[in-house]
Order: sequence, then C-alpha cells, then structure tokens
Amino acid sequence: MYIVTIIYRSFVSSSSTDVESVTNGKSSELQRANELFQKSQLTSGVSKALRIGYLEQAIQIYSSELAKAPATKYYVHSKNIGVANYRLAELLDPKYDMQQLMYRLSEAVRNYCNAWKSSPFPRDSPWALQVKEYVSDAFKSAFTACRE
Repeated sequence: MYIVTIIYRSFVSSSSTDVESVTNGKSSELQRANELFQKSQLTSGVSKALRIGYLEQAIQIYSSELAKAPATKYYVHSKNIGVANYRLAELLDPKYDMQQLMYRLSEAVRNYCNAWKSSPFPRDSPWALQVKEYVSDAFKSAFTACRE
C-alpha cells in the first residue's frame, strides 16, 4: 500500500503528461522508457520523426513491462502506454497518417480504460478523474482529426 500511496501522490503533484513510476526502485528498462518518453516531449532541437521514434520505443518497453508486471501494477503501465500512444497521435498529421492516428488514439483509449478498471483508487479520486479526462481528450482528438 505504501508504494501505491507514493505513486498516487506523485501523480497528483505531476503534470498531466508525465508518466508514472511503478516503484522507487524502478527497473532499468522502465527508467529507460520514462527517459524516452521525456525526450519525446522536447520540442526544440528534436525532429518530429525522432520524437515519434522515442515514443514508439517507450511504448514497446512499457508493453513489455506490463506483460511482466504483477496485477497490482497493471494500472500504472496501462496508463503510461495510453499516454505515450496519445502523445504519438498528437504528432501525426491526419492528412497523411489518418489510419495510424486512429490506431494510436484507440490504443490510448483501450489502455486508459484498462488503467481505470484495474486502478485501486476510488472512482472520484484525482487519479481516476484524470484518466477519465484522458479518455475524453482522446475522443475529442479523433473527432477533430476526422473533420480535417
């Protein structure tokens, strides 16, 4: 329960685009994924193609970590995969990448829903409400992309 409290506190105090740590002693692979995610959020001096590559690598690592994670950590990895997919979708141009954009948004929603369902937090907690907002943002992005 102590680790869950730490995660909860760090999530509430972090920005909505931050990914979460599973434990204080996170695996080197998880740390690498978090670093890749953070690099993908840099906007100056980093090409869009490189940012997309960072996110794709982070998603692969988060997915691998999810497969190995105990059920009590499933929600953290699912949310991280959702956030990374959503951020990747934001980098895609609907005029040229509509199929990939919709795939990434659907993956974001699927993983947000998995995080929501497996979370130990009450449904009215700040963490749960933030995940609900993520789902809403992904749907809005899909509708916006369809209009372009």
